[in-house]
Amino acid sequence: MTRPTPDDEQDAALILGMVHLLVGRPDLNRTKIIRDDIDYIWAKPRETQQGHRRRSAGAWWSPDAMRLKDQPRTRAEDGSVVGTTGEHVVPMRVVSKHLLELAESGRLTDTTVLLRLLRLPMAVVTVEEDHRLRRQDMPPGWTFAAAEADWDVLVWARYAEAELPIEHFRRLEEGSEALV
Repeated sequence: MTRPTPDDEQDAALILGMVHLLVGRPDLNRTKIIRDDIDYIWAKPRETQQGHRRRSAGAWWSPDAMRLKDQPRTRAEDGSVVGTTGEHVVPMRVVSKHLLELAESGRLTDTTVLLRLLRLPMAVVTVEEDHRLRRQDMPPGWTFAAAEADWDVLVWARYAEAELPIEHFRRLEEGSEALV
């Protein structure tokens, strides 16, 4: 059975409506609800087979993850996990909080900004590289207030902080260009 092609505008409008429903409801775990909604409405329908697992189409792969792309996760002799993991370059908790802030201030009025946020890049890194990344947050002083034109560089701040070689990240598709 063929999967239906996702409709970006329709899916973004559905998420936008959910975000607006959560404004003024601090009694709920709003960022978790938004993260789950985005996962089920946006992310999962857009996954493709990449390597041995399903990944977001167009994800940026670290050089070490690229070497492991066809290997399932395993355990090393010391018990540590060896393999790859998919990563939101800007953690969904950060994106969810920003969406709420925009909605509460009346600045989230249509899907334009929401679509830009939903299309932020994904990465695939090794489990070891993932452990070096700041968890569910961006480095101190980082903000969405930067000009949107600068997001392409600024969104990689966690990776730069963890000293991951972002200049060598590549898309899985053959012949793809470097990230920076």
